[in-house]
Amino acid sequence: AYDWALAHLGPPRRFGLLAWLGYRGGRAGQHGIRDLVVARRGFAFEADPKQEWQLATRILDSFPYGTPVFGYPFFDESIYHDYGVPVNEPLGVGEISRSGKFLIPSTNSTNLTVHSWFRAQPVHTRWEDQPRPADPRKTYVAFLISDGDNIGYVEGSLRTRHFDDPARGSIPMGISISPWLQVYAPQMYGYYVHALSPNDVLVSGPSGAGYVYPTEDPDLDRYLQTTRRLIRLAGLHSVWILDNGYATSPPAVTVERYVEALRPAAIFADYGGYFVPNPPSVSFQGGVPVVHAMWGDAIPPGGEDPVAATVRRVRLAAETFPGRPAFVLVALNTWTMGYSQAKAVMQRLGPSYEVVRPDHFAGLLKGAYPIRP
Repeated sequence: AYDWALAHLGPPRRFGLLAWLGYRGGRAGQHGIRDLVVARRGFAFEADPKQEWQLATRILDSFPYGTPVFGYPFFDESIYHDYGVPVNEPLGVGEISRSGKFLIPSTNSTNLTVHSWFRAQPVHTRWEDQPRPADPRKTYVAFLISDGDNIGYVEGSLRTRHFDDPARGSIPMGISISPWLQVYAPQMYGYYVHALSPNDVLVSGPSGAGYVYPTEDPDLDRYLQTTRRLIRLAGLHSVWILDNGYATSPPAVTVERYVEALRPAAIFADYGGYFVPNPPSVSFQGGVPVVHAMWGDAIPPGGEDPVAATVRRVRLAAETFPGRPAFVLVALNTWTMGYSQAKAVMQRLGPSYEVVRPDHFAGLLKGAYPIRP
């Protein structure tokens, strides 16, 4: 059926977007993006990224480089609903990346035709990373909340899970967000920018202008050109990179290309380091801090208490950090960890651990390492 549609409904370039509705397993699909798919003359398809990867690849490869892919490569999986573990996500995002497309995650998105009607205006967001002195007796900890690149999540769960948390504002926090939100829902993006507490900052990710694994993108420079334009529009200063299907960190050559193209204030990498951050936990590229995160949750999810598991791994990361002061970046699993849980982590760690905003974290790194490659 998809081969017939591609052959008879016009050349692929006539479609404004792709919509991967995922493998439903007999359950209801991602109906909230129907209005956008129709309004933008999109091409929608379903495919299991594991069992039907050849079909998915054939469809993706039929469309021009840079075609946005909405939806998600899976949907309504019980494991995802229970633990926030996206089954087959690395396979699907890898297939999208290798085809030269990028994913705009939009599970649970609604009314994007209405939200995108408003015109996006350049905005400014807080970022203060000037070098500052670091106390060698301390371990500095910074938290980043995951999944902000999912526009559907931002429409609902970011607010209900985190912005409505009474602990918000009482602990420094970095919040991942997609710069595409400023294009497809600029009023919503403005809400989050203006609702930030003095202890909050925004980080672009993953991995810039749409979710890709950059090492697998056949024309990464074009992707980074789009990223540069969008993060400037959204007023974002740093970027969070996921690569290689979570399996390994982005290689040095990929980080170098990000630095050269974007000139970011900082680069954050990985969701984990499931025991300690992938080495090196801290490095510099062209004077830009590059920090690898450890995972803030139980492993596997749903096992032990996620706060206790995170405390244990932060201590291990601090003990194995090469030098003093120690620096530990924690990627919080948004489905189980947030402001209240991060606050509990810091209370258990004790006074020798100090939590700071991610931009201040970068400034402390600059102060601790005055000579940077």
